Amino acid sequence: LGVSLFANQMRFDKLGYKIDLANTEAFFSAEAEDSIPRSNFDDLGNAMIVVFQVLSGENWNTVMYDSIRAAGLGTGAAYFIAMIMLGSMIVLE
Repeated sequence: LGVSLFANQMRFDKLGYKIDLANTEAFFSAEAEDSIPRSNFDDLGNAMIVVFQVLSGENWNTVMYDSIRAAGLGTGAAYFIAMIMLGSMIVLE
């Protein structure tokens, strides 16, 4: 689910604003490539590592803030609340 919601959306400019895919020159620039956070949902492998990172509680808030900046408050917050609630239920049972 994280891949379908956040894939290739975590590209930010120098000021921290999201770079839109419609602006192809800025989206595929070297600056945009360097601004991709280490924890992202661009492919399945990274997404699985990020889900493990969030469920283990290690630096999950940075991933959440990057996801909210990329997809908006409603989508990002709803995804992380659901992931933490459902993931902790599964891990604790």
